[in-house]
Amino acid sequence: MYLAVSTDVRSGVATVPGGPFGLLLPRSGDFALLYDVIRTRYASPVDRISLMAVLMELWCRMDPSSYMHAVSADPLPGTSAKTILINYGIGDAQVTWLGAHTIARSLGASMFASNVRVGNETLSGFPFLPDDAVVTGTGNNVIMGIAFDGTLPVPFINIPAAASTDVHGKVHKTPQSVSQRAQFFWQGQIVNPCGGPCISNFTLST
Repeated sequence: MYLAVSTDVRSGVATVPGGPFGLLLPRSGDFALLYDVIRTRYASPVDRISLMAVLMELWCRMDPSSYMHAVSADPLPGTSAKTILINYGIGDAQVTWLGAHTIARSLGASMFASNVRVGNETLSGFPFLPDDAVVTGTGNNVIMGIAFDGTLPVPFINIPAAASTDVHGKVHKTPQSVSQRAQFFWQGQIVNPCGGPCISNFTLST
């Protein structure tokens, strides 16, 4: 939302972003206690989904995600198109990687061909770039995921990833992410700093 309305900022990085809440909350450890209350009151998964839909209908009146179309594709009056780089982490127990994918698709973001995958996940809805591509130009948004050695497998059901190996606070600290951001901000270029799938051995306890 900030980038969409800003008349000064021309580019930005979003690390571990996500949306919408109907997707994020059941998969977030931060929401676990409240979700337990909801599950107690609403035993049926269909009822819980319906409740989320109603809450989102109310939230959408002030949801920042409604500004996504204005970031690059259709800038607001008096603003210009912006460029966004998105980084996310496989094994994030607070904001699921699926939320980053949702935002990136809304922004028309591209993805490097060897982007990390969860299991046999098929990545769709993205224009894929060669791993040696150098992306420049306003509005050419890119999303890149990072997997971490030592994380527990990501659940394929609607629950949070393991809190014991949560990578939410690690993504922006990895050398790969730092290098990619530096080149983006200083040279206006987005590259794949890993040359292939980004798998970090950044110590989870750091």
